[in-house]
Parts: sequence; C-alpha cells; structure tokens
Amino acid sequence: MRDVEIRVRGFELTDAMKDHVDRRAAFALARFGQQITHAQLRVEDVNGPRGGVGFVAAHLAPGR
Repeated sequence: MRDVEIRVRGFELTDAMKDHVDRRAAFALARFGQQITHAQLRVEDVNGPRGGVGFVAAHLAPGR
C-alpha cells in the first residue's frame, strides 16, 4: 500500500470524496508499481466563494 497524503483548501473533504480521491490516485499511480511509495495530493476549491458544481482541481506530486 502506498502512502497518499491528501491536503484540501477551501472546503471540507467528506468521506465519499476522500474515497473517490483515493481510488483515482491509486489508479493514476498503479502504472509506476512500487517506484512511488508516497504522494501528496492537493485538492482545492477553484470557484472560491462563487460556488458551483465543478469545484475541485487536483495536483499530484510525488513525495519522499
């Protein structure tokens, strides 16, 4: 199991959202096998106070 650290900004991460992010990160990292053992994922509200449906953007950065 690889360590995926999720950091959020501008909203509260629900359990359902965390599960979704975990699944997507696992899928994205699967092709690297065990080369990446830690990743830091930043998710933030891109609409800010305006609200709206498409409110998150993610950036995956391999960690140490």
